[in-house]
Amino acid sequence: MHGKSWSVGPVDSATRRYSDKVALLATSRSQWGIVRMLNDVISDHIFIRATVVDADTRLHVRNCLDQDPKLKIWADSLKEEIESTLVEQADGM
Repeated sequence: MHGKSWSVGPVDSATRRYSDKVALLATSRSQWGIVRMLNDVISDHIFIRATVVDADTRLHVRNCLDQDPKLKIWADSLKEEIESTLVEQADGM
């Protein structure tokens, strides 16, 4: 969490107050501090391997680069570099 302070208070309050109406999806890299903070609030955990998410991220980025009128005219080498960089830096997010 790199020194940033974050509280689960608002999440905890909302899920307790509206538990029958609230469905919350939280995604994160697997970091112990985040898991520890959310453990008391979240009852179900689903761990997805980053490689699965990376494929979806790559598909989305590629689609954006191929479909956006301003981006699709860029050189293929540049689009490949953008795609690779975004997928690598997203690290499963």
